Amino acid sequence: MAEPEDPKSKGSLFNIARLKEGLKKYGKTGLYVYVGLSFTVTTCFYIAIEQHLDVKKLLGMRDDPHKQTSWMESMLIGKGSNLALAMICSKACVPIKIPIAVGITPYVHRWKEQMFRGWALKSPRSP
Repeated sequence: MAEPEDPKSKGSLFNIARLKEGLKKYGKTGLYVYVGLSFTVTTCFYIAIEQHLDVKKLLGMRDDPHKQTSWMESMLIGKGSNLALAMICSKACVPIKIPIAVGITPYVHRWKEQMFRGWALKSPRSP
């Protein structure tokens, strides 16, 4: 009978077994950390764009008076597109956000446990 492979021997950063183990250990905290981080990143991109970040320069677009703008350019530069552009930029940061969320989840979980433990001790108990 063949021996099972050691999950650490694969050498990849993304490992399903480790992900499931972390989900069992930290529960919903990891999900909340990622959603909070994603919301924060999207908000920061939105604020940067609202503060007149040069979107054309960011996307590598050049002004050419003879060229007709495509539907994508008009959608990204048009009015009301700041939130959509911020969401696109946030989605582009997913490879950065996931390792950060995985790295800070144990600390947030520990902090949450300490906060609720202290809160439960301070709350009056009814007989």
